[in-house]
Amino acid sequence: MINLSLSTLGDCIKALVDLQNGKKNIIVPYRNSNLTRMLQNALGGSSKTYMICALRPGAKYFEESLSTLRYADRAK
Repeated sequence: MINLSLSTLGDCIKALVDLQNGKKNIIVPYRNSNLTRMLQNALGGSSKTYMICALRPGAKYFEESLSTLRYADRAK
């Protein structure tokens, strides 16, 4: 379920960026997960939100770290 919530968080961030760039008829999917519902006030409006991504060193965790970096790139 955490992957679904993180995916929905990325979708919300993308929709908010689209709204900020002037696209119309965009609906931000806050209600698609509990995580985005809790973060709704922090993501919208005039607030600033920072995201910190933690990576693990070592070749053993390469795939996990790469996935984290791809998510962070999508969410930026």
